Amino acid sequence: MICGIAVVFGLAGWRYFTGESPRPAIAKTVSSTPATAPPPAPVVDSSAALNQLEGAQQVLVDDLQLLQDRVTAQDAEITKLRGELQALGQKFEALSSFASTAKETRPAAAEKPDNKSRPASRAKTTNTRKP
Repeated sequence: MICGIAVVFGLAGWRYFTGESPRPAIAKTVSSTPATAPPPAPVVDSSAALNQLEGAQQVLVDDLQLLQDRVTAQDAEITKLRGELQALGQKFEALSSFASTAKETRPAAAEKPDNKSRPASRAKTTNTRKP
């Protein structure tokens, strides 16, 4: 993918610096004046233009690599957070099921009064320790 983008930008830069671009076909009218040749294209130092283009391509490749590294780091962070969220969801389900079980047992205990006799309170015993 990175190579494809670099090629597209390379071709666009090459066309820009060399002056080659598709020109739309224009209907020419016949005139009585003789046709003149188009003026010659300005001479461009191809080695300097090529060096500029290669530098621009390298900057683009570096930027794309940086973006790819950031996306990879964000994917790892999302995966970690997704795992933490699932763990918290499981804890929440366990606590909510525990709470609903506790609520169900309380009304049942309140409806059935405990008729068992409780033992009388213990009488206070004196401590008979010898010194």
